[in-house]
Amino acid sequence: MHPSGIFLTFLILTYRRPEKVVRLLNLFLDERWHQLAHLKFEIVVADDHGEDGTWEAISPLIDRLAEQGWLVRYVYRESNLRGDRNMYYGYTRDSSGKYVWFLCDDDVIDVGQAIAYLEAVNQTNPLISICGFSQGSHNQYGNSLGSEVRLVRDFPEAVDYMIQFPKTTAFLLRRCPEIDLDNVFERWDRTLFSWVGISIYLLARKKDAGLLLYPSIVAKADDDYSVLRFSYRNFNKLYGVAKDSIELSDMSFDVIKPHLCNLAMDDEISLCLNGLKAHYSWRTPTKYTPEVLKEEWNYMKHNWPAVMCTRYRMIASLKLAIYFIGSHAINC
Repeated sequence: MHPSGIFLTFLILTYRRPEKVVRLLNLFLDERWHQLAHLKFEIVVADDHGEDGTWEAISPLIDRLAEQGWLVRYVYRESNLRGDRNMYYGYTRDSSGKYVWFLCDDDVIDVGQAIAYLEAVNQTNPLISICGFSQGSHNQYGNSLGSEVRLVRDFPEAVDYMIQFPKTTAFLLRRCPEIDLDNVFERWDRTLFSWVGISIYLLARKKDAGLLLYPSIVAKADDDYSVLRFSYRNFNKLYGVAKDSIELSDMSFDVIKPHLCNLAMDDEISLCLNGLKAHYSWRTPTKYTPEVLKEEWNYMKHNWPAVMCTRYRMIASLKLAIYFIGSHAINC
């Protein structure tokens, strides 16, 4: 039994989207949660200094949840911490559960699947767990975790799954207050992938633990996530976080890297070329937003001479040109 008696904290990260938090909190009024009456939960809403009336919008719901026996706390940040730091403080400082499940305010969980998922977590006692997650209007994007629920103890295999689809909501972590993560987190703050680095670091330190894979789709993102909002170059940062977290654990990244087929390259220029090619591909149903597209083209404008430095970059540039011309020909 965890000292607090709380099995899991639902950590809801929010910033200026009160209507989304209301939608998510309403899901916890579902009577099916009584099937987990043998476990104790809490809900923590971490508001990243939204100044948008979130508390006023959710306080009636918090009262209703309290009447049903839920422990709910609202934490308001005195300044805007941004997503990663808000998540980290919620995980290390605001949560009391043995486990913490990261939930973004604009995600929706399947209550029935969530109940089965948390039962599996309780039975297997993993250090980290990843659940099935999908996004897009037709659920066309998401993680692929196989077909069987299983506990992965092989470290390179576990890392490969964690970097395959680094969506916050897919991650559920055991709290490890005996391990000081502050300095570790500071290395990756502002990378967008600090939770992946922390997960890899903890898994390397806790060699007797494992990663639980729960393939069923437990959570979904809003439909507007089906556009390519983020630069492919962000995955260069994921590469750096994965490499650094492994080396911080006194393990050889060069030995583990060949097993990480899902780890994107560390060449930011090649990633940018591939991202632009994906944008213009007639086979890609989603496109960059205009802001990101402009950012990518500006990046290439300032780094174009470096394209000629490697054979891979030149090939990627040629493919981009073909896809660019082809897309314009189709649209004409």
